[in-house]
Order: sequence, then C-alpha cells, then structure tokens
Amino acid sequence: MSRYAEIAFPLAVRQAFTYEIPGDLGARLAIGSRVLASFRGRPRAGYCVGLSDSTTLSRVLPLSKVLDPDPMLPDRILALCRWIAKRTRAPLGEAIQAALPAPVRRGSEARTILWTRLRIPASEAVEKAASLSRAPSQASILRTLAEAGGELPVADLSRPRPSPAALESLERRGWIEVRRIHPEAPALPEAEDGELGPFPLTPDQTGPAERLTRAVRDGEAARFLLQGVTGSGKTEVYLRAIEECLRIGKAAIVLLPEVSLTPQTERIFRTRFGEAAVLHSYLPDGERAAAWRSIAAGRARVVVGARSAVFAPSPRVGLLVVDEEQESAFKQESSPRYHARDAAVERARIEGAPVVLCSATPSLETYQAAKTGEFERFYLPRRVRDLPMPNVVITDLRHERAAPHGGVPVGPVLYEMLRQTLDRKEQAILLLNRRGFSRYVACMRCGHTLKCPHCALTLTVHKLRGTAMCHLCLHEVPAPVACPECRAPGIQFLAPGTERALETIRKILPGARVARLDSDAAPSRGPMTRILSDVWKGNVDVLIGTQMVAKGLDVPNVTLVGVLLADVGLHMPDFRASERVFHLLSQVVGRAGRREKPGRAVIQTFLPDHPSIRRGADHDFEGFADDELAIRKELGYPPFRRLLRVLSEAVREEAAEGRARAAANAIRPVLKEGEDLLGPAPCPIPMARGKQRWHLLVKAGDDGIDRALDALEAAPGGLRDIVVDRDPVGML
Repeated sequence: MSRYAEIAFPLAVRQAFTYEIPGDLGARLAIGSRVLASFRGRPRAGYCVGLSDSTTLSRVLPLSKVLDPDPMLPDRILALCRWIAKRTRAPLGEAIQAALPAPVRRGSEARTILWTRLRIPASEAVEKAASLSRAPSQASILRTLAEAGGELPVADLSRPRPSPAALESLERRGWIEVRRIHPEAPALPEAEDGELGPFPLTPDQTGPAERLTRAVRDGEAARFLLQGVTGSGKTEVYLRAIEECLRIGKAAIVLLPEVSLTPQTERIFRTRFGEAAVLHSYLPDGERAAAWRSIAAGRARVVVGARSAVFAPSPRVGLLVVDEEQESAFKQESSPRYHARDAAVERARIEGAPVVLCSATPSLETYQAAKTGEFERFYLPRRVRDLPMPNVVITDLRHERAAPHGGVPVGPVLYEMLRQTLDRKEQAILLLNRRGFSRYVACMRCGHTLKCPHCALTLTVHKLRGTAMCHLCLHEVPAPVACPECRAPGIQFLAPGTERALETIRKILPGARVARLDSDAAPSRGPMTRILSDVWKGNVDVLIGTQMVAKGLDVPNVTLVGVLLADVGLHMPDFRASERVFHLLSQVVGRAGRREKPGRAVIQTFLPDHPSIRRGADHDFEGFADDELAIRKELGYPPFRRLLRVLSEAVREEAAEGRARAAANAIRPVLKEGEDLLGPAPCPIPMARGKQRWHLLVKAGDDGIDRALDALEAAPGGLRDIVVDRDPVGML
C-alpha cells in the first residue's frame, strides 16, 4: 500500500503537493479520489493524481479525509484532464474541477425551488412597474416576469436575487404568486407518428451511415467530418452509429452548442434511446447531479450535452460526436481554456473510438484538415426527400426604402413576404443578433452616450425591465428618459435589438402572434420550453430572436426566414468575423422549408456583395471556404498557423502595458523564421470590469507555440500575472 499521495488543488498553482496517507485512509484512497487536506493553513478539497512509496521531502502533512466512497475521476477522464492542463498550461486541479459538475462536487440532490408567476396580464404588469418609482426592486421583478412570459424561478429574476420583502409586497398586492415546486419543465407536444424517426436512409446517407457503424463495431479510432446542407439528415446518420454503440454494449457522447440543446433535441434522443442523459446549464443542480451519476453507473449510455459533457464518465465509450462543430461556444473562455472539439478528438484517441465532427458549414480548421486527409469526409449535398433549399433574396438597405420603425429595418420585400406567410397560415423566423431594446443611447443635443463606467462599452437598454445594462460586467442603471448630462428630452435609442424588433413587428403586422427568443426572454429552461412549445403548436406566427433561433429548430410550418440586419458582427476586429456571419446566415436560412412546403428567405444588408452574405445566400460553403482560406494562408492565420493570445489586465494601464511588453520580450528571442509576434497593443475592448487590457498575438506552428509558452513560464513571474489562450476564438 502506498504511503504518499500527490494532490492537485483547483487553484492557480500548477504543481501537485505531497501528503502522507494515514493508515485508516489507505484502503479507501485511489488515484482520482477527492480528498480533504490542509493547504496554507486551511482545509481544502483536492484530487489525488498520483501515489508513491517514498518522498524526498523532510516534512509531509497527513491527508485529513477521503471525501467520496469511490474515485470520482476514472483513469480516462484524468488522462484527458492531464492533456488539457499540458496544452493550455492550466493547473491540473483546475482542469479536474472543470471535469466535475459543481452539483456533483457538492453532492446536490433533487430539490424544490422557489417559483414565481404573474397573476395579472403582462401588459398590466409593465404599467404597475412604471408606478413603482420608489420601489425599483419590485418594478424590476414585474418587468422581468412580463418579459419572460409570466413565470420564472426566483433565482432568475435579477442579480442579486430579489429580497424576500420585495416578493412579499408584490404577493400581498395580488400581482404575483410565489410557491415552492419541483423544477420540471413542460414538455413539447407529442410529435406526429414517425416525426422523430428512425427515418429511411437516402442514397446520400447510406454510405456514411454504414462507414460510421463499421468504425463503431470495429473499435476504430478514426476521425470523420460529416458535412451536409441544412436538412440533409446528418443527425440521422450519426444516430444510426449510436444505435450500433448500444447494440454492442458501449456508450456514445454527443456534444452540441448550448443554444442547440432545445427541448426538441432532448426529445429526439430520449425517444430514440430511452434513458439518454442530458447535461447543460439550464438543468437544476439536482437533475445534473443525478444525470452524472446515472452516466457513471452505466445506466445512461447516451450522453447529450454542452462542451463540459466531453468529460462524461461513461464506462465504455464507443463514439463521440461534435455537432455544429464550428460553434465558438465550444471554447471555454476561463481557465482551463480548452476547446471541446479538440478535447473530443483527444478523448476519442484515449478511448480508442471514432469521433465525428458534424456541420453544414464546418470551421475552416476542420475543413482544411479534411482536405489534407486528417479527417475522412462525407458530404450530403441534398436535403432529404429531395426538398429544395430555400429561395434566398438579398435586399440592399442602401437603396431599398425600409420602413422607418424605430430604427428596425423592415423593407418592402420582407414586409410583403411576411404578410403572405401569415395569410397562408404559415410561420416565420426573424433574426436580429442583438439583445435588448437599444445598444446605443445618444443625446442629439450634447452628444452624450450612455457608457459603462467599468468597461469600454455602451449600455444596452432593456425597455421592459426599465434598465440599461452592460452585457460584459452586468452593471445596471435605470433606463434614461432624458439625457443624463444636459437633461434634454431628445435622447435617441439607436442600434435596435430583439426587444425593439418585437415591438416593430407587432405594429406593422397588427393581429400577428409574435414571440421573442433570446437569453433575456428565456434565461432558464422553463421559459425556453414554453416559447418553443407555442411555436411548435402553431400559436406563434413570427418568432424573433438572436442566434438562438438559428440552431436546433425544426418546425414543419416555418416557411420564411428574415434576417433584419445581416451586417451585425461583420465589422468586428476579428479575423473570424466573416466566417461567423457566413455560418449564422447559413444556419438560420436553413430553418425554412424543412418539410413539403417550400422555404424562402430574405437577407437585408448594407453590403449585398460581401462574400459572407453572397455565398451564404447561394448556399455555397465551398466557394466561401476556398476564398477565405486563400486570405488566411496569405496572412498566416489558422488553419495554416496556430495562434497564442497573451492578455494582460491591470487597474493601471501602465501595469497592463508593462506586463504585455515583458511577455513580448520573453517570447521574441525563441521565435524562428516564419513565426510572427503581433503587438503588444491595447485590446479592441481596452477596459473591462474596471481593468485596463493589453494583448499580443503569436502566429506559429504547434512547436513555436510551445516554445513561446515555455519562455513565458521561465520568465520572472511566469504565468501568474497574464492570461495565455492557445487557439483563441475571440480577439476582443
């Protein structure tokens, strides 16, 4: 029996620490166990990552306790955590912490939660809120409930959580009801017979399905790219491979972006495979913990979840799928800064299982890897049942006389198509990838703009809540009715968002049933389920939303998609801006005409000849990719070189700049010919959460990135005062 244990703590410390194993703990301790140990004078939870019979240390503290009856980390998960920690230069303890959901670490069980709902109509609640100028907390509760459709958990009403006194006051007035419930989301209506499959395979699907099934059956650690136009049946192809997994007694893990984990998606997997475990942030703590335990016990052999589901403790993994693999949501933006797509490829290697990256519009990194033979590529060029792709019209907002409804552009082409769609009792989806009522508030007299005092960003007005909020640091103030600087009444609300678009569509299409889907209207699973249930039942004529409406929705009666302003995001200071816009347009256009009724789409833009917009309208991924790859190759950006972003943040700009320059000085001597260092320079968002920000960028191959990271670690201070982000997906 080993005498000493190596313990990694979830702290910003990269090394593991040696502890003595007391005799009464030896039989219970194993690699992967969670333990309690004294660290810097206080008890802390950590993870056993190694055992040994001897140590060179003269003084070793004893472990205090083994916290769980069985190790929480299987060997394969610990191996993945080690790979992530090495690649991202994050502490191993932080990588392990990312692998274990918080409710699992806390031992959360299913529980009841406080739930509140309006007892008055939403329009009346907004009027009541306007009268509560001396009770802003109560007013905020009423506005938030009205915006979310009338019901929310108390925890989702505001940050910080509203006071009991405010809730009690509103309840005494009879305006709201507060009760304790089990958090169960309403289900979508039952599908028609056969609506969820399995579906007969088309000739295009048959070859890929057979190849994937064979790879699963043979335990082949192969890499696949499954590409196909929207509606071509990519999901059915990998569902067949999952069926083979279950037949031979293995498990499958499917990763999806959070916005694609709709109740409809959950229903598909649970209908097809019975006890499928779903893991995402909308789930209550107890439900997440129960799902994790079911996976670890081998009861739930199909796992569907967001990026952290790559750590699912399935005993025998026979297949990993990353659907919508191009999505930036797969990148973790806090330590450890791993990309779930890359982690899934590594997990598949560890498990000796095939991995499938799936997309209508793959990332350029994955597409290039398939072109060079790193991935075996399948392409589905047609929709199932030979349904046509939507007919797309691009309208030029520079020349088209758009209706001037509060800054929300609705041109005559889109208006007429909306009217025709409603006349035929069909449904439409409108995309505007901005939240709130207005992202830019300006005074026409003095020029004052409403800005966050902690970030270099303007505040977004949320009219229903009556607040202006910074979407970065969540700073919030009452929405202005006059200029805060000169008190002039002529304040203008510019750069409209989904809240204002909803107001506009209701004005120009009186009688239309209009709903909104974004992270404000659906902050938790309950509101999202209710909104999507209404859409599915046909109780919503027009659904307006951000990117949440572009992914994971398959509504038979949606025949029209409108993009109110396709230019949103196109001018961001990020080399991936064009690619992101192309992906989003391709995805949202693909929501139309997914059954027998033909689909149409209108893309409104000020840049009708931009390649992202033109190629997106033509459903031409290869044309866009080849053009963009040529530009990337000339400039030395991924996929032709890797990136390392080094970020320096400090309260004083001199300190932020100094650390960035010191990092650049450490890196510069180790770079070779053909490897570039850009910067240091202020970030595009130069201040965030009260800190000044500088960054630099290294462009090199994997070896060059490793040399740069080694140089940073060896420099005075190491990685303590800077952030290193390998393969960043955001540059702001």
